[in-house]
Amino acid sequence: MTQDSKNNSHATVLVVMPDETRSYRISRKLVFSLRPLIMGLSLSVVVLTMVLGWLGVSYMQTRSDAQQLSAEVVHLQRATSSLIEAKLDALSSSEQSVAELQDYLTSRGVKATDVDLAPRSVVTAFAGGPVVGLEKPIPYVGEFDEQTRVLLNQAKRIPLGRPHPGKLTSKFGHRNNPFGLRRSEMHGGLDFRGKSGEPVFSTAAGKVIRAGAAGGYGNLVVVQHGYGYETRYAHLSKITVKVGDTLEAGNQVGLLGSTGRSTGPHLHYEVRKNGELKDPQDFLSIA
Repeated sequence: MTQDSKNNSHATVLVVMPDETRSYRISRKLVFSLRPLIMGLSLSVVVLTMVLGWLGVSYMQTRSDAQQLSAEVVHLQRATSSLIEAKLDALSSSEQSVAELQDYLTSRGVKATDVDLAPRSVVTAFAGGPVVGLEKPIPYVGEFDEQTRVLLNQAKRIPLGRPHPGKLTSKFGHRNNPFGLRRSEMHGGLDFRGKSGEPVFSTAAGKVIRAGAAGGYGNLVVVQHGYGYETRYAHLSKITVKVGDTLEAGNQVGLLGSTGRSTGPHLHYEVRKNGELKDPQDFLSIA
């Protein structure tokens, strides 16, 4: 082998240092043999970098999804909690509405008769009817509360109870003429005996549409309640309301007396529905 061949089989590397410069001769065969390893390491570094990048992106995406899921869970918890609180509030309000309705009816002297119902699980020989599937769940309790409120407002507009605690002396319908004449007459209301000056009360909420002298009625107060109902309080010794006044059940309308066509101190009380006379006794107590 010649000197040139030997020289071609090596490579010279110059190393520059602060104090001196040195040269090193590296075998070309060694360089060629290390090239695949170097390329493999480079490729591995590239692949590893890509994998780490992909893992980083996946981690960030997973973290974002987890945060979003956590936020949705919190939102669902709050929504569920709010719904439960709303239903509890509505249930409490419903109970209060029912209690108010019961209290009002009791204050007006209305008596309810308990209905004897068999337990749901009991099957008797006197039962039947088609089976109907539920198309929708039981209504939300808030709707029940609203319906109870409507019922309470309606009940307050219906003449219920007594306008005066005195003894009933003359009923609704045909009766003998109280002035001794030999003919019967139609009595359009109820007469309650009492002492002059005793208070007379409205039997339902409403508005005073008449207050003053009215022929045989004497001093008369007429209260319009709504739903077609109207009540009249006659023979008053004194009227304590005026036209346009708004009343609640139990508010005073005047004082008992004997004005107009009357044989003695008493209250003449009428109930009308759409202008038609009704027997007030049907409204004194509902059982």
